[in-house]
Amino acid sequence: MKILSILLLSILLLFANCVGTRSANEKNANSLLPLLDGRHLIVSINDQNVENNSLTMNFDKSTGSVSGNAGCNEYFGSFQQENKSMFFSKISATKKFCQDSGIRKLEEQLLVLLPSIKSMDSNKSGNFNFYNDQFKLLLSITILN
Repeated sequence: MKILSILLLSILLLFANCVGTRSANEKNANSLLPLLDGRHLIVSINDQNVENNSLTMNFDKSTGSVSGNAGCNEYFGSFQQENKSMFFSKISATKKFCQDSGIRKLEEQLLVLLPSIKSMDSNKSGNFNFYNDQFKLLLSITILN
């Protein structure tokens, strides 16, 4: 009987520890949303450094909207973030002609990859990283002052 009681207590403690860890992870992931609110500089697209191109991404958590400068055009749409899941939808952009072919290619890449983003995290340098469903890094942003 004593062994059964110890075994049962051990199982309960193990279960309580797992639930506590899950709650802490969810709290940490949900704490990213307030940091996302505001203006950000896009620093990389598909592992290509684009920091010098002044591409931006702005989040408004109160309306769930995202917008920014994609190079020559402005883009806008919606986002949903829960825990480490991130989804962009209804992405549209203005249709100005872009003479610079390099900027035009970056713009096209950004607008195509946004709907394929499925998760996010942040790193020690303060960047937010966005991944597809295979956890391939698609986009990194940093807070603008």
